[in-house]
Amino acid sequence: MVNPLLKPKSLLTVVETLWSELAATDRPWPFDRRLATLLKERGKRPERDGGPTRTLLGDLLLAVMRHAGAAAYAAAPSKDFVTHLTQPSVPPEECWRLIRTAPATAMVRMALARDLASSAGSAYMTAPELDSLRSELAREIDHIKGANERARSAGLANAVAAAGLPAWFAPKLARRAETSPDFNLRAFLEQLALRPPLWLRIADPEKRAIVIADLSADYEILEERGLALRVRGARPLGTHPLMETGAVEIQDLASQAIGAAVAATPGTFLWDACAGRGGKTLQLAAAQHGRGALYASDIDEKKLDVLKKRAARAGFAQVRPWPWKGDEPATFAKEVTRRGGFDAVLVDAPCGSSGTFRRNPEMRYAQGDVSLASLVMVQRRLLALAAEAVVPGGLVVYGTCSFLVEENEEIVSTLAAARPDLEILAQGVHGGPADDADLTFVARAQRAK
Repeated sequence: MVNPLLKPKSLLTVVETLWSELAATDRPWPFDRRLATLLKERGKRPERDGGPTRTLLGDLLLAVMRHAGAAAYAAAPSKDFVTHLTQPSVPPEECWRLIRTAPATAMVRMALARDLASSAGSAYMTAPELDSLRSELAREIDHIKGANERARSAGLANAVAAAGLPAWFAPKLARRAETSPDFNLRAFLEQLALRPPLWLRIADPEKRAIVIADLSADYEILEERGLALRVRGARPLGTHPLMETGAVEIQDLASQAIGAAVAATPGTFLWDACAGRGGKTLQLAAAQHGRGALYASDIDEKKLDVLKKRAARAGFAQVRPWPWKGDEPATFAKEVTRRGGFDAVLVDAPCGSSGTFRRNPEMRYAQGDVSLASLVMVQRRLLALAAEAVVPGGLVVYGTCSFLVEENEEIVSTLAAARPDLEILAQGVHGGPADDADLTFVARAQRAK
């Protein structure tokens, strides 16, 4: 088999070839893992043979995935096709079928043209490569700019389809806008076209100036928000010494808002009930300054193994990882039972990830009414069980990376109805579109003393 990454005649040809392989599946997720596997199979260092780097190809293919729905809408071959895309009754998986069966050449060209029409292009692309791609896609870019103008004045269903979302999301977004008066729906839809930002969290506030100075050698610091930094650069961050030592962690600004809501302080006892690989766990541990206890649980023990390594690397001895399936009340060590529970419990619940559609574009086609109903049941159960473990006067913090009211305010409302001893202190969305960040929901409730 000819390796399509070696000495390509056209960068577009390479991306088209790889997209055809990635789209040949009924399920596009997890796209990042499938993409990494495909690129690895095609050669570790194709650039040595005159081909594009794996990093650039990965970035461009993610851009195609991010714009796939919008490209299919813009390149729709018939009115019936457009009508099908804009009907809320059409399940997301059917939208994906329409996308993946579209001609690869037209899809890739339209998707990358949309990417170039809305952004400065890939950070991993040289200036000549960018100029060449813009020239080759000039006609499509002009078409996209006109389509974007028409979408701004179109009805909500068409605007949602033009943004690359299945029409199922139109009433969900409308409800979010009604529930959150400050939520700019049109800005959110337009932001979906942009590359996701790279936000970092500085682990130690006392080393902030040193970290920024070290990062500035390889990255452009676009924005500073306390310990949060938005950066851009061509060097992959995973191999940077600051990452290897734990001086910085990759964590989106909106995600940091969930961790900040816990208001962790030295000496507190905390429980991160859905810790995953530990992004927010490390954020809480840093705020504890090594004093107190931080229990971190998850149903996936492989993720907890990653968390253990990250906590050990950062020197957080107070972190106590342990598996919890979330189907019955958790059992804790005597140090917790003696004090009657935790000062704060965080439930960063599993959700449909609609707030991270820029970062995980394939998830647009992974959720429907049936899967939402299943997630809601899990979210209610996890929050109810975790709330039982907080001490009088303690905090219960609930978060998701979803814009759906069903996964957010309704879950909190159900808990409040069942637990009159809990007072809802605040709730709402954070991040995009007001910030260049993901979107998250955070609610804080306090148990009566």
